[in-house]
Amino acid sequence: MAAVLSKRQMTEEDIKLQFITPAITKKWALSLITMETRITDGQINLRGNMVSRKEAKKADYILYLNESTPIAIVEAKDNKHAVGDGLQQAMQYAIMMDIPFAYSSNGDGFMEHDFLTGEERSISMEDFPAPDALYARFKAGANHGEGLTQQEESVIRQPFYSGQNTYPPRYYQRNAVNMHNCPFSNLPAANGLLKSFSDGKSTRDSRFSVVRECSSLDGAK
Repeated sequence: MAAVLSKRQMTEEDIKLQFITPAITKKWALSLITMETRITDGQINLRGNMVSRKEAKKADYILYLNESTPIAIVEAKDNKHAVGDGLQQAMQYAIMMDIPFAYSSNGDGFMEHDFLTGEERSISMEDFPAPDALYARFKAGANHGEGLTQQEESVIRQPFYSGQNTYPPRYYQRNAVNMHNCPFSNLPAANGLLKSFSDGKSTRDSRFSVVRECSSLDGAK
């Protein structure tokens, strides 16, 4: 059956539904994908006694190796845009979240930026990489091309500290935990990241994660 709209008439949401999501879910389990993921709550504006926020930053797709390790981010555009028109936005979010692979798509294909090598390439919808392929590149390219050690790989598999009254870590807290344990110093957010901790329960929980994972890295029980 023919589509109700031509591809050029489709909105960004139509393009995601009809083309981008099927291309990703062909190789990625739904449990490893989040959509419209809030990255920030939006900048706070103060005007006299009035308080407001700018629009929150949200990623169209984030792809994960596991709950503590996002590995790719995808930004979508409608088909009136070029394939790579969303790449700068994807790269901005990837830098904030210390994610090594950024993609954009308009439904015709994908444009990829690899932060490990600095290279960009266009790929077809059918050739979007599977989790194992991205992890193999991540494993080989981390630490300025020296690759991950066995200890670092074991830490990647460790879940974050969790408890009844804990909160999911914010992106900068996740970055701090991951970088403290796996020194991927050539990834986007490497410089000065640990100073980004803020006060509150979630920071405490992130520190527990650092302690737990450092203990694992050192072989402690």
